[in-house]
Amino acid sequence: MHTPLFYPIHKFNHNFNRYVIPMSANAASIYEKLFAYLLPIIIPIICIHPDSISINISIGIISFNNILIHSPILRNTSKYLPNIFVSTNKHLIHHKYSNKHYSAPIIDYDYLLNYTYKKFSLL
Repeated sequence: MHTPLFYPIHKFNHNFNRYVIPMSANAASIYEKLFAYLLPIIIPIICIHPDSISINISIGIISFNNILIHSPILRNTSKYLPNIFVSTNKHLIHHKYSNKHYSAPIIDYDYLLNYTYKKFSLL
């Protein structure tokens, strides 16, 4: 969402950079909702045909985690979360600076890519 192509549809979310509240998890343009939130659900539906319970659980987990990472009260609990997951602290840093910790709402792809890069660069 931070590339020149996608940032125009994402920039509204960064209006919430000083005061981040759980409701700012819903601060997204319609285009961002379609592309970043709906498409990752629709593609697996088309490809693997999960049952409705699996779809609902997946949507619930994504939505719940999105609210958690926008909840400043949880910032200090982030130290208990394994690095592979997006933490509230990391995501609040993202809102403050906008150029760090891009991943949301569950898997920290920034961490995975950095970890993988370091592993392969040691070979």
